[in-house]
Amino acid sequence: MDRGRRRENTEYTAQEPRSVKDFERALREEVSVSTDFDLPLSILVARSQHKWIPENMRQIVGLLRRGDLIACPGPDEIVIALPNTKLEDAKVVERRLREAIPESAIGITFQEPGDTAHGLLYRARAAADRENLSR
Repeated sequence: MDRGRRRENTEYTAQEPRSVKDFERALREEVSVSTDFDLPLSILVARSQHKWIPENMRQIVGLLRRGDLIACPGPDEIVIALPNTKLEDAKVVERRLREAIPESAIGITFQEPGDTAHGLLYRARAAADRENLSR
């Protein structure tokens, strides 16, 4: 998908969680690419009542594609970006996450025209918070 534009770093994979700084940089790049080429982008935020354990992380990473982005900004939060993924397809990932880690609250959103990386994260976190409150 070069189309005259190269990604800064293509080594962000779902094989292991990235630092928050690396994730945010990669997410800004994905938002830019998605905007430039009119590609879908979905974001999931999973929040746990407790600290994530390595077993949870292995389960989550096992559900993702190689090009998906993942970060753990806090002990109880995981953020996942699904590049080139429409909301309907992201909901499939959401369902799988719910089955793998049923005790978590999951928020989901997709990129809309004019969105920034910050705005996407804000909406996904707000959706996870609403789900947490409704429990």
